[in-house]
Order: sequence, then C-alpha cells, then structure tokens
Amino acid sequence: GMGLGVYATMTTGTDFFDTQRSITTLQATGLGDVLTAGSITIGSTQINIDPSTKSLNDVLAQIATALGPGSTASIDDATGRIVLTYAAAGSPTIGADGDSSNFLQIVGLRGGSTTGSGTLTTTGAVAVPLVRASSMSLSPTVASDTQAIRASGRTLNAAGAYVSTGTGDNSNSLAINALSTTQMSALGSSTFDDYYASLIGELGVQSRQSLDMATTQKALVDHLTTRRESNSGVNLDEEAAQLIRFQRAYQAAARGITALDDLLTTVIDRMGRVGL
Repeated sequence: GMGLGVYATMTTGTDFFDTQRSITTLQATGLGDVLTAGSITIGSTQINIDPSTKSLNDVLAQIATALGPGSTASIDDATGRIVLTYAAAGSPTIGADGDSSNFLQIVGLRGGSTTGSGTLTTTGAVAVPLVRASSMSLSPTVASDTQAIRASGRTLNAAGAYVSTGTGDNSNSLAINALSTTQMSALGSSTFDDYYASLIGELGVQSRQSLDMATTQKALVDHLTTRRESNSGVNLDEEAAQLIRFQRAYQAAARGITALDDLLTTVIDRMGRVGL
C-alpha cells in the first residue's frame, strides 16, 4: 500500500528477539513470511541464511566470525538490542548491499535505521534496537505527517503500471475495516467480530465455572474442618466438669487425711499417759 501523500522516508523496523527466542529457528519465531532463504554480506564474507534451519544465535555467530578475531555479535536482553563489537583494525561494511534474505533489513542493520546501519570504522560496539511490546512506538514519519499512513492502495496508470507518486485513496483503510465482517477459514468460517464475541463469551463461562468451583471447594473445606473439630477438638464444658470432679475428690481425700491425723494424735497422746 501507499500513503495518502508521497511516502518519502521510512524508519526501518527491527525484530522482536530476546535470548529465549534466539535459540529457535528464525522461521519458528514467526519470521517465515518476511525472511527468505538467501545470504547477507559482511565485508567480503557471504553468510548463507535458511530461516527453516538457522536460529538468530547461528547467524550472530557467523557475523562475529566475519568481523574477525575477538569480535562479537550477541543479544543484550536487558536493553533488547543486538550488539556487534568489532575488535580488529579495518572497516567492515554492515548493512550495505548484499541482503537477499532480508535479514539485515529486519534487524535494523540496513536501510533507514539511524542506529546500527553503516560501517564499523573503529574498534567498539554498535547497538541495534530490537522491537518489543514495551519499546514499540509510532514511526516518526507518520507522527510528523499523517499523510504517510498507508491507508491507500496502489495507484495505477492507464497501462496498469504502479505510480509511486500517485494520489492515494483510502482503499486500504476500507479493506482493513471490512475484515471485521469477513468470514475467515482460519477462524472456523467466523468473522473477527463473531470470533471475538465467542471468545469473550467462552472466557466468561470459564471464569464463572472457576468461581463456582472455588466457592464449592471452600464450603467443603469448612464442613470437613467443623467435623474434625467435633471429633478431636476440646469441649470446654466437659473439661470444666472434669476439673470440678477432681477438685471434689481432692478435697475429700484431704479431709480423710485430716481425720486420720487427728485419730493418730489422740492415740499417741493416750498411750503417753498410760506410760506415765
């Protein structure tokens, strides 16, 4: 598509890799539609890229080798950037012609990117930003000129050839809007609106079921806890009755001992008098 006005410049996009996804094949990361089997050129070294077999780590390792001994090509997961460090003397060109796979374009080492494309002329590092959800933003070109929004389809001349500077219409916008009511085979012949409504409804039912199940389980736990306490818990009334019973028994025993003491005292006193 094209903008409603002439799209003069464009800031190239970069990919969305991180250290976890860099170990899978490039095709498995969802780039199969934009990457093709081809090659890139770093300096005088050609690196073959097959998205179905190579991972980002594989490609970065070959780039580091092409840069020369001591050079590195890695991902800084903290900042979301590919970092290339050139350790030798010389000026290897990165991002120039020689990218039949679109790899350099995608990761931001070629095209309109102002960070990373160009030449490593001295020892040091160049950081290439990778797009993440937290770092996504509107293209500066679109932000400064809404006519650059690709709301238009291609403008063709009388011979059917594409006219890059032709006046655009809003056919892309209308086509995107029509998708909401277009049946899609990938969605089970449903439209986006119907599929979204069905998804929300299903989530609502699952949420209600989960809440009901949690309530039932809590009631069951409370019931079992009550039964356990009734069988093994302490009954304060019974314990108080037992204490009173033992107290009375103690008092009775004490009185018996007192009576026996009085009896022995009397007997001893009388025996003493007889002896006299």
